[in-house]
Amino acid sequence: MKTEKVLCRVFHLLSLGKPDMGEFKNRIQYQKIIYLLQAYGLSVGHGFGWYLKSPYSSELAHTLYSIYTSNRTYENVEKLKFREHDKVIKKIMEFKEILRDKIDDDLYIDILASIRFIDYATYCGNGSFETLKSRLLEIKPSLEDYVRFDEVFERAYNDLDLYKEFANKI
Repeated sequence: MKTEKVLCRVFHLLSLGKPDMGEFKNRIQYQKIIYLLQAYGLSVGHGFGWYLKSPYSSELAHTLYSIYTSNRTYENVEKLKFREHDKVIKKIMEFKEILRDKIDDDLYIDILASIRFIDYATYCGNGSFETLKSRLLEIKPSLEDYVRFDEVFERAYNDLDLYKEFANKI
């Protein structure tokens, strides 16, 4: 199954619809959501590196633009079947349940994806609360300007364990 179709099915299951690459905010959000989905243990075939201030995949960006500019790629997406379909659907639904309403919270998604990347790239998944917070603010000092930063950081840090717990369950 082509990568574009896989991503379309995933976005459909996450209730995100066809990717809209017209806004910068959306492009960044899609990158982080797919990064987190892969961190959760469901690879859709994209490698990520650190670019500017977030996990980023140029290959994913190209795929998302291909979906965005195609009128046919998103057609009949709900009929697509995955290899090990039931397991994959269950995993995506678990991921969706973990994020729930937080999937639309840009600050939460930004912090969670960033500290997850920093934690694994720098601390082998063993970064402490203070270490990750300090490193994140060193890289992204503007986050401290958000009134909700401390609350959202704590929630994202606590949610890191969910990614460790379920990463190898497929």
